[in-house]
Amino acid sequence: MGKAESGVLMLGLVVVVIICEAAAYDYFQMVEQWQPATCSDKKLRFGCRQKPKQVFTIHGSWPSNYSRARSKPCRGSRFDITKIAPIRAQLNQYWPDVVNGNHQRFWEHEWSKHGTCSEKQFPGRAYFQNALNIAKRHDLLSILKKAGHNPDGKVKQRASIEAAITKAIGKRPVLRCNFNKSNARQLHEIVLCVAKNGVALESCTKFAAATCPNTFVWG
Repeated sequence: MGKAESGVLMLGLVVVVIICEAAAYDYFQMVEQWQPATCSDKKLRFGCRQKPKQVFTIHGSWPSNYSRARSKPCRGSRFDITKIAPIRAQLNQYWPDVVNGNHQRFWEHEWSKHGTCSEKQFPGRAYFQNALNIAKRHDLLSILKKAGHNPDGKVKQRASIEAAITKAIGKRPVLRCNFNKSNARQLHEIVLCVAKNGVALESCTKFAAATCPNTFVWG
């Protein structure tokens, strides 16, 4: 075999490996963050650059698998802001950079770390559009308020919050907490688990790790 043929073969193998890596996921973790909890995180030294809104916004849509919480880092196309130009206004609203206000850099980070893992099925704009669709279809704040749970800074029962969401969407979510500046555990993120097709919800398993204790504050 000549050098040219060897080079072509090796290139082909590299392409196959990249494609396989990009497809190695079983479901998505649709992670939405409560803005005030992000900004009052004990680990966040200087807080957020702008005052947080009392809303859940997208942290990311993470291709994951059942053997570990997240897939290995994937390689794929570089982030191209022009591909999401038609939905940029929606992304500003539903998927902002809560901490620094640099939305484009945040989207680039999420695409490079997570979006490339599902690029074969959700290339470029489709990845971001799919996350928007899920966030709009399942309004977490409205679901919780309708069930009588309000972000009033009072202690909440994890089981009650989980039950309210499960009743509304038909599948079990995952709750993640952090520590606020007063060292109290607070609701930070809600994770919805989404099938590989990016549409159907499924109940989250232990592989989508939860970090909330039985009680926590939300406000």
